[in-house]
Order: sequence, then structure tokens, then C-alpha cells
Amino acid sequence: MITGRPMPLFTNPRLRLPLLILVAIAARALTFGNPVVHVDEEFYYFTGTALWHGLLPFVDVWDRKPVGLFLLYAVPAGLGFPAGIWAYQAMALASLIATAALVARLATRAGFAAGATASALAYVLWFDLLGGQGGQSPVFYNLLMIGAALLALRGTQRAGLAAMALVGVALQIKYSVVFEGLFLGLWLLADDWRARKSPGDLIGYGIALVALAMLPTALAAVAYAAIGQWDAFVYANFLSIFHRNPDPLGELARNLGQIVLVISPIVAIAILALHRSAMTRARRFVALWLAVSIAGVIVFRPWPLLPWPITDSKRPVLTWPWGSDASNNKSLVDRLSIKLKNYYPKEELEAEYPSPVHDLYIETLGSFGITVSQNGHQDGKITIKEGLQTLNDAQRKLNALQDQLDEYYSILQNLMA
Repeated sequence: MITGRPMPLFTNPRLRLPLLILVAIAARALTFGNPVVHVDEEFYYFTGTALWHGLLPFVDVWDRKPVGLFLLYAVPAGLGFPAGIWAYQAMALASLIATAALVARLATRAGFAAGATASALAYVLWFDLLGGQGGQSPVFYNLLMIGAALLALRGTQRAGLAAMALVGVALQIKYSVVFEGLFLGLWLLADDWRARKSPGDLIGYGIALVALAMLPTALAAVAYAAIGQWDAFVYANFLSIFHRNPDPLGELARNLGQIVLVISPIVAIAILALHRSAMTRARRFVALWLAVSIAGVIVFRPWPLLPWPITDSKRPVLTWPWGSDASNNKSLVDRLSIKLKNYYPKEELEAEYPSPVHDLYIETLGSFGITVSQNGHQDGKITIKEGLQTLNDAQRKLNALQDQLDEYYSILQNLMA
């Protein structure tokens, strides 16, 4: 009996999932259990916790992200600290691995089976390079979008409807997928027209696709309208983005240049592979999706400065996203105020907001044994500036705690010498 040689590691489909799991864990291991991986997911987790205290996004806790993202984070937040931190990071890890596996499936479907595992591994590794080593929103909505893409390639109406249902859920994690959702919808309509050539059926199918994509957002809007918070929902989700102050042109150029530098290798490989191959239906789909995705990144500015992971293995470090150097001439309030001015108009910075979130923040610090001064009004209102004063006091306490950690570390070093 003649037996073939074992397939190489990167081309053996049976080894793909174990390899993806090992690489994903290795790439993220340093962040497991860390509650301050990135300021965005710190806020998502905090808002998820606030939901358990009866506080609502857009009303008591303000942000532009869809409510679905905060509902997602409410699941691990319900476990408390620190179990909830491990839980959301486990969710992100599982989502990353599942998405990478579907990346490999799409590559195989497009006729690039030999590079399917390599493309999946690139997805895992480049996520870290783009600041996604924790629970950033793309780690969750990318899984939904690639699932929708694979369904769209099936070419049936039922699969198309399921695809747009996934797009609808993805929109409630982040609205930036809207352009990819539009592309998928147009692709499905074009497929249906080629198959049926019926204007009536096409219109009905199109209405169904749009309805499914809009359904989760519509349900969220109805829920807020039912409690008398329609205006808060509309402003936060759809209007506030137009009131955002523009970032300096130099900062935008620097951030965009950094993104281009990081993603250019894999984008170049993808373009070369498509250019050198015969154009099939699946490859045309991938090429168009790539173009739409790049256009979406360009349109949804400002492009954030990528948080390069820097690890100091010599000693434990307690840091804030804005820095913990007590010798800095600017206080935390001054530094954070500068950042906020790029995102919020002056009237929003000085506006008064309900203070339950402020009180919850103080309660959270108290669980770490940190007592801070409470700023705010007797009527239960607080401005962003007053909240920053609380952060400034907390920063001083955390700096003192850092000094204690340094002292303990020095003692341990002497004992082990």
C-alpha cells in the first residue's frame, strides 16, 4: 500500500484549529487578567457593570457606541471583579479564534487553500499589532461579518437573509460596519437578479434584507422611546458624531501613516494573490470586500494612534492610559482635558450630567481600598470637569500605590539575591 507523506504544518487542515488556539493564546497571554489593557474596553466593561446597577447607556453613561456592545459586556461584568475581566477576555479569545478559522474557510472557498492557515494566523497576529489584543469591538463584530460573508457566497435567498441578520447584530456592536453591510446587500441583490430576473421579487427581497439589517437597531430605538429617552438615543447614536471637533491634520496624517505601515504587508499580499489568479466569483467577492473595507476605514476617521504593546518585565507597573509619571508637569486633569477637547464641544464638557456613574466609579475604587474626594453638586449632578478632578485624586493615590509596589519589588530582589 502506498501512503503519502504527511502534509506540512501550515497546509494540514486537521492541525489548523489547534495551531490557531496555541498561537492566539501565546499572542494574548500577557494581557490575561489585566483590567487596563485598553481604555476603550475599560469603558465598555464599566458600562456593562453600570447596567447591572440600573444605569443606562446614553442616559446615565454617555458614549456613541451602540447599546449592543454594552449589553455584550454586561454578560461578563455580571460576574464581578476580577472574574468578569477574565470572562470578557476569554470571550474575545474565542471570537478571535473562530473568526480566524472562518478566514481560513473563506480563503479555501476562494481557491487559496494552500495559504488558508497562514492567512488565519496573520489575522490573529495582526490583531495585536493593531491594538486589538484585548476585547476591542472588532474582535466581536468581525466574527459576525465574516459569517455573513460566507453566507452571502452561498447564493440562496435564505442564506442572504441570514447574512443580513448577522449584519444587523454587528451594527449594534459598532456602526462602522455599515459600508460592509451595504456591500453585502448589493452583492445579494445582484446575485438574485442574475438568478431570477424578476423586478418584483428583487424589490421584495431587498426590503426583507434591509428590514433584517435594521431590526436590532430599531428594537433598541423602540426600547429607548418607550422609556422617554428617544432624544438621548438619537443624539448619541446618529447626531453627536457631527458635533465632534476635528482632530489636527498632523495628528490624522501620523495616525493614518501608522495604520498603513502596519497593514500594508498583508494588503499587498492579498492584492498580489488576487492579481496573479484567475478571477472567480469568490475571488471577485473578496476583492470587492477588501476595497469596501479599506474605504470604510478611510471614511470613519479619526484614526486612533495605535497603542503599541510595551512590556516591562523587570517590575510590576501600575499604569493609567494617560501615563502615570508623577513628575509630568501637566496634571491628569490637564492632559485628559486636552484629549477630551478633540472629541467633545466645550458646552458638553461643562454640561451637567447625573452623578450615579460618578458614584459607581468611586465605589469601584473603594473596592480596591482607594478613597478619593467626591466632587459634584448636592442635586446629584456632575460636570465632566468635576469628574476629572476625581480622576486626578485617584491618580495621586495610584502613584502612591505604585511607590509601594516598587518598594516591595526592591525588597523581593534583595531577598532573592
